[in-house]
Amino acid sequence: MTISHHIKTSAFSALFFLLMFSVPLIAQEKLPIQTTDLLNIKQISNLTISPDGKNTVYVVRSITGENGKYSYQNQLWMVPSDGSAPPRQLTFSDEGASQPAWHPDGARIAFTRSVEGKPQIHVLPLAGGEAIPYTDIPNG
Repeated sequence: MTISHHIKTSAFSALFFLLMFSVPLIAQEKLPIQTTDLLNIKQISNLTISPDGKNTVYVVRSITGENGKYSYQNQLWMVPSDGSAPPRQLTFSDEGASQPAWHPDGARIAFTRSVEGKPQIHVLPLAGGEAIPYTDIPNG
């Protein structure tokens, strides 16, 4: 294969790629941002790697609600550090979860959750089951 043939093939491939992926973008009508668009925004924070380095737990903050009543909610998610599997949600409570910390054995995760408006520490066993309240401090 000659250099000029390679250049022509590369140029054709690049042009084809641009046309295939830019036409749908050009065809889209620009609309103003709607309040409901904000429900699609997710923020990731508090990434914490397990003691053995195999997993990462993190907080996903999202906006939830409907009918004009919206609030932020934090939930814990975990993903293998090597990306070998998709992320999975660990907590689902309406009270949410934040500030994760691994137990040294890597089998549990401690985190804070608001209980009656006061932050309390909970422990989640990764082998399964519900989060267990660890503290019950009157003022959080």
